[in-house]
Amino acid sequence: MDIDTLRSELDTEKELRAKAEAEVLRLEADIVFTRKDGEANVKEIEKLKREVCSEKETVSALQ
Repeated sequence: MDIDTLRSELDTEKELRAKAEAEVLRLEADIVFTRKDGEANVKEIEKLKREVCSEKETVSALQ
């Protein structure tokens, strides 16, 4: 192999590595977003459960 072929292969390797690292960062950011979104959903569900319990208590008191 000549030096130009080796340089070309090295450049290709660097490009592939950079693309892979960018994909990893994108996936990590997606995981963080999904986790935060999930936590927000859990909080909303807990809030709705409290509201339902409160409504049930009100209905029971009125009966």
